[in-house]
Parts: sequence; structure tokens; C-alpha cells
Amino acid sequence: MGVNGLPGTGKMTMLRDILASNVVERARRLSACENPLDAFTERTHEWTGEGRMRRRARELRPGVAGLEKVVASANNADEENLSEEIPHRSAIKDGRNVDADYFACLATAALGGSGGGRGRPG
Repeated sequence: MGVNGLPGTGKMTMLRDILASNVVERARRLSACENPLDAFTERTHEWTGEGRMRRRARELRPGVAGLEKVVASANNADEENLSEEIPHRSAIKDGRNVDADYFACLATAALGGSGGGRGRPG
């Protein structure tokens, strides 16, 4: 899918809604698993990470996979804005974000913040 438009025309909002829908759909699919291991196949992928540390991960089952998205832009500022705005609680309508803490600590750390920084209510 390609998305083009002038600034302020809702591109970010549309993308945020698509990504939020994917998070909910994946959660729905995962909740159907009786055992957490049911989300994975027997196939294992291995690679060498930073510091030559061997990494290993099992492959997601097709019913759980398939909701991933890739965002590309000719302007790096767009990607930076996206990664800053998408996980921010202010994107959730007032009154509905009280319990929104879907991996809040991990999201805050990934964005380079600390306890009260980005990824927290603003």
C-alpha cells in the first residue's frame, strides 16, 4: 500500500490505526492458543548477534504471523516522527488510556527515555 499526501492530512493517524488494529488482531490470535508454545512452529532460526552472541528463535505459526508492516520513506524525519508518535499514550482518546500500558517500560526504553519520559502520559 502506498500513502501520499500533504502534511496534516491524516497519514500518521491512518497508519497508527492500522498498526493498532494489527496489535489487537495478533493479541486475539495469540489468546486462542491454549499453550504459549502453540504460537510457534518447530522450525528454529539461528544467527550471530552483537558481540558474536549466538541467537535462536522459533518461527511463528502462519496463523499468528502475517501482520507485520514495513514503513519506508524518502525522508528520515518521517520515520522518526512515526516511531515517536505511534507508541505515545496521547494518541489514545482521553479517558481510554488510563490502563494502556502495553509493554510501556519496554517501549520507553526502546525510545531512549526513562521512567517519566517518552512513552508515558504527557
